[in-house]
Amino acid sequence: MASIQQIQRPRMSGKSSDFVTIIVGPDPPDNNTDDTQDPSQPRHPNHQQESFLLHTGILTHHSAFFRAAFNSSFSEAQTRTLSLPTETVPVFEIFTHWLYYQRLPSAQAFDPPEIVIAWTNATQGSNGRGLLDLYIFADKYQVAGLKAIVLEEYFKMVLEKQEPGLAGVEMVGVAFEMLPKGDAFRRLLIDARCFWDSAENYGGGEKRDGGEGKEVTMAASASANTKKDDELDWPVEFLAGVMRKYAELREFQMATPGSGVCKVEREQSFKFGLDLCDYHDHRGSEERTVCKRKRGCWEVDDGAKKKVVKKKTK
Repeated sequence: MASIQQIQRPRMSGKSSDFVTIIVGPDPPDNNTDDTQDPSQPRHPNHQQESFLLHTGILTHHSAFFRAAFNSSFSEAQTRTLSLPTETVPVFEIFTHWLYYQRLPSAQAFDPPEIVIAWTNATQGSNGRGLLDLYIFADKYQVAGLKAIVLEEYFKMVLEKQEPGLAGVEMVGVAFEMLPKGDAFRRLLIDARCFWDSAENYGGGEKRDGGEGKEVTMAASASANTKKDDELDWPVEFLAGVMRKYAELREFQMATPGSGVCKVEREQSFKFGLDLCDYHDHRGSEERTVCKRKRGCWEVDDGAKKKVVKKKTK
């Protein structure tokens, strides 16, 4: 399948622009059979349905899924209409905003209040669950550009919040169910858990000597953060990934100067933790270096090894 870079950009000023209609959300229930919905109460936003009229060229340019749907022998290519009953309006509206502006919503950019609110709800107070939903959407419909920018947004959120920003068992479960094995978002969830998790987040555990003849658990059972047993039902693949990452960190920590891992780099690794480029699909070191420079980093040759240094800002 051709990449985005290999596909010619559409001419948005063309006189005969083609449009398609995307119907998002489930069909409204039959009023004659729906006895559970209180008419005086607004419907949950996940149950609403809206139609979006989009330029075919820009939609198919950024999404391999929609490119296949509207350039094929399927009925959607004839009717120019496609229904997405399992998707939600807020997620698709953020996607549409990104589609036309190539950035995420921002109040500072004077974006419409409705889209800013949708974006705020996706990123505030839920440890990034809304970002995960948007990322899953981008993965499902093969929108590589949106995946990259959402992953970076989640990466920045985790770096800022650290332990309080870690994904819970429900969010991790959704990620490992909906995203393919080896996906960058899944790997980031594993790595962040290893770098910033605290033993106080778990109850019980193996008992060990507290140092004064006192037998203590790995986490005090009275801790406000103690989790119930049913809340520790993490996906097996996630737990295996955490175990592997801990082993890698331990090997890195125990490395001697003669093993090829210098002490300075070891200390910097544990100090700064994660590198966004570790979650990018770079095709080589040159592409990785270009990415770092775009993000305000550059390489410095200290005479022995090359290190990436954060650019100083005035």
